[in-house]
Amino acid sequence: MGEGSSAIATKIRSKFGKFLTLADYKILTQKGDINDAITFISSLPQYSEAFKGTAGMALRRGTAEEVFEKHFYSVYEELLNFSFTVKEGFISYYIKREEIRQIINAATYIGAGVSDLIAYNFPAFLVSDVRFDVNELMASADFRQFVSALENTDYYNILLPLADSVKFPEIPVIEKALIDHYYTWLLESIKNGYPDEEQPELEKCVRHAVDIHNLKLCYRLKGLLGLSAEETEKYIIELYGSFKKEDIVQLLSAGDSKEMLQQIVKLPWLNVEPETADKGFEYILGISDYKYYRSRLFMSENESIVLYSFMDLLRKEKGNLITVIEGIRYSVDPSQIENMLIIP
Repeated sequence: MGEGSSAIATKIRSKFGKFLTLADYKILTQKGDINDAITFISSLPQYSEAFKGTAGMALRRGTAEEVFEKHFYSVYEELLNFSFTVKEGFISYYIKREEIRQIINAATYIGAGVSDLIAYNFPAFLVSDVRFDVNELMASADFRQFVSALENTDYYNILLPLADSVKFPEIPVIEKALIDHYYTWLLESIKNGYPDEEQPELEKCVRHAVDIHNLKLCYRLKGLLGLSAEETEKYIIELYGSFKKEDIVQLLSAGDSKEMLQQIVKLPWLNVEPETADKGFEYILGISDYKYYRSRLFMSENESIVLYSFMDLLRKEKGNLITVIEGIRYSVDPSQIENMLIIP
């Protein structure tokens, strides 16, 4: 890694050093109401700009999430502009992931007959960056029109085979097609945009994300919603990393969600302690991901991985802060809030 790359990694790692500590969270969970919590968060240098103008506001969850997401995006843009002369391909993953997330949200709202929620929930700061017209998507009367609104994007050819009727397909079908495309695109971007010696580490990072996605599908669809193993397997992304097909088959043979959790904590690639099973599935995945990306952040010499890892860790902090705010809103005991936080 050259001197420029080293400076990039140093800047990104220094930002991680400003993350909230357990001591900070302990102070935050003791705040008596939302206003006090927001005042504390906005007093932190890294969040002062994001929360400017929110003093005295009892932020609802949706508003708080938008504030944090806008902050998240501003940090991504800052690091991208500081670090990378080429802003296409793999490193533009955030925009592509957000485009897909918003397309899935839009399909969900239209299918539920509440298309006006598309504009209401669409992040305003992203409108100029996405490659489709949000208003055209919102105006879609059926699925064929919905797909046509994406004609100038690569999503058009992905969703077109599903548009054999005007009726919207089930959301998991749309989601599977788009997420499969997203991870395939990431792997192709690595192959086409990086030297041979850098590709394996980047590819491993992407396949780890696929493993986490597939693990979520298995637990939520089979363990929580009660789908059969065969039905669940239809939605698996077949770009396996450490979580192989045979591991998935084994997990889906579990009798219930509790048995699944006992199997999940024993997966060696998750790197979690068996007792974390008592803290629930979301905590298990969160803490595993945190350890994985913190390791990549400090051990990798590839600036793209350092950025990718940092942004995932920042998303974990965003999740923690939302958890605290919601806990205070509903008068949850501080010790219970702390128990839900993703802090190794």
